[in-house]
Amino acid sequence: MNKSKSRKISITFKVTMWYALILAVILISSAIFISISDKRISKQYAQQKLISTVELVSHSVQYENGKIKISDTSQAVCLAESVEVSIFDRNRKQVYGGTSIHSSQIDFEHESLQSFGEYGDDFYVYDIMTEANGYGTVWVRGIFATTPLTSTANLNVEVFFFMLPIMLLIVIGAGYLTTKIAFNPINKIIQTANNINSGNDLNQRISLSDSVSPNDEIFQLSETFDLMFDRLQKSFESEKRFSDNASHELQTPIAIIVSQCEYLLESKDLSEENIDSLEKILKQAKKMSALISELLLLSRGDDNRLKLSCDEFNLSETAFMICEDMEESAQHKNIEIITNIEDDIIINADQTLIMRLFINLISNAVKYGRTNGFIKVSLKKTGNIIRGEVEDNGIGIASDDIDKIWQRFYQVDRIKSSSAGYGLGLPLAKMIVDAHKGAISVRSQYGTGTVFSFTLSQNTTE
Repeated sequence: MNKSKSRKISITFKVTMWYALILAVILISSAIFISISDKRISKQYAQQKLISTVELVSHSVQYENGKIKISDTSQAVCLAESVEVSIFDRNRKQVYGGTSIHSSQIDFEHESLQSFGEYGDDFYVYDIMTEANGYGTVWVRGIFATTPLTSTANLNVEVFFFMLPIMLLIVIGAGYLTTKIAFNPINKIIQTANNINSGNDLNQRISLSDSVSPNDEIFQLSETFDLMFDRLQKSFESEKRFSDNASHELQTPIAIIVSQCEYLLESKDLSEENIDSLEKILKQAKKMSALISELLLLSRGDDNRLKLSCDEFNLSETAFMICEDMEESAQHKNIEIITNIEDDIIINADQTLIMRLFINLISNAVKYGRTNGFIKVSLKKTGNIIRGEVEDNGIGIASDDIDKIWQRFYQVDRIKSSSAGYGLGLPLAKMIVDAHKGAISVRSQYGTGTVFSFTLSQNTTE
């Protein structure tokens, strides 16, 4: 199994499989051990039973009316213990017993246990030499067949291996349910982390104190995560407060700089050098004002203070108007703005933010567009869904940078864009689309161009 497939398997399934594998090894090993032990114990029992039966018979041998016989009790014991007993005279001639099992090739040995058969121990033979009153010396031979015992042991093993898959399935099912229940707190940790990630709500906590013992390792893990979330929340809130407060504090001085520069530029007593300096100051002040505005907007979005002021308006006319306004900046690089906008698309949304969305996407296309290139702005409605695209044939985005462009202050090409922006346009565009419950995505090939696509519901208040 390769690493990619291994990563797709849940830890619950892995633990269950390891548990089942270990259990299968234990059960099979136990079955083999029990089988061997069972056969050995059975044979030891058979040997003891044979010896005790032959000894009993040897004490009950009688000679009456010219015949050798044994007592009724001994006959009953032989029958009950499945021991076949034969009596031989001193010349090894059988004088009592059946002939179903032939052991004539086995030498007589007093009180000696012997075995014979195809597998060496199919039959046990035990001989005792004794005296029969009125007859003389006789040999009492007992024979016991071990085949029934071996067959029973083999049958037990076969039954066990037949039942093994069923037992494993039951154990795997029970183990999976047990493991899944045991990992429920882990699922809660994952769910909480996903909720925080998707909703950007650091106020949520795992809090397993009601369902897990404080001594449990999972509880300690959840407490560690909660402490980490506390620190992250404090850090983010501190960063947000700083960004918000700094932006508010900078608004007034920047506004004063802009107004004073505009006022001074109206004066006719300034030299060309002074005018050039004031125009540069005014340009940078306006960029700072735009940056502060974007930071405030992003800060409100982070704090869930971005309230949409939704009204119905003609999105097609708004898009056409923005494209016309952006033509001036595009002409500096001789970029042609091509529109493919469906007429009279009506949307219920925040018009100011939607305008900012188009401005940011088109400005980004101009910024990274190719000189003498083009920008295509498309807009169409399918059912209740409005789909928009802003395409350029500019420098494109490397695959390593695709996921980073939504990060604040991240710029794909810092050298070319250092004088044009601060890396807040795309994060702000994404925040606007998200606030309207829409979706935005990007397709790009480095050196060829980029396409930003977004979808919005016609009635974003629903």
